[in-house]
Amino acid sequence: EASSEYVMANAFEAQDGKVGILVWNISDEPVTYNVSYPGFKAVGICAPDAEGLKHGDPIAPESVHLVLFER
Repeated sequence: EASSEYVMANAFEAQDGKVGILVWNISDEPVTYNVSYPGFKAVGICAPDAEGLKHGDPIAPESVHLVLFER
């Protein structure tokens, strides 16, 4: 779920069973979002243009966040 219709997300599963969900804000405004994956717990967020991200932080315009999940 996101505060804008201009957010895209795709899930990727690694060979070790971990999951990453890439969230992309294609709008020109910051967007808040929430992602989950059944049976998994979010363990971190990273982005190429930001450090120290935590859950609930908005995603900047034309930016991506990678949310990492483990069982």
